[in-house]
Amino acid sequence: MNTKLLSKEVIKGFILDGFNNDKRITDDLLFKGSRMTLECYVLLKDLMPSRGYYEGNILDDLGYHCYLTFSVPSESVRGYDDKVAKLIKPKLKKVYERLDKLVGDTGCYMVSDVISGERDGGDYTGNRNHSYGSGDDKYIIDIWVFSREASMLEFGENNETKTKLLLETDM
Repeated sequence: MNTKLLSKEVIKGFILDGFNNDKRITDDLLFKGSRMTLECYVLLKDLMPSRGYYEGNILDDLGYHCYLTFSVPSESVRGYDDKVAKLIKPKLKKVYERLDKLVGDTGCYMVSDVISGERDGGDYTGNRNHSYGSGDDKYIIDIWVFSREASMLEFGENNETKTKLLLETDM
């Protein structure tokens, strides 16, 4: 499949078609506002052929993908995850606001620190990586956008330019 799914309506239709119009598949199951739910991801993954660990994710083919990388000082103390969340959460709030504005009522997006997309250079295949000797941990947040408004990402040569196009371009 080389076609991107560029609206909530198209995603829902694709899933309904694949699951014989199962009445349990509703907008509320698939989307929370402009955000794609984990249930929607699982249904899409079930409909798509499996991929290898290093080949990215099925969402990479269905939508536009980029990712944010955060460097966080390594600590092996209680409450570390809470400290990381406090560092990253304010930055992600701006990302959510930008994406909500970009996709409008018809598109959607998924932001995940658990599901990994394809990485430039293949250095990091997961979302959390520790660099021994550097004192840093890398947290990678994947972003998939399912909207025509994100087609500007096709012009990005690498993740850095895609991220700038998506998050820093005036609308």
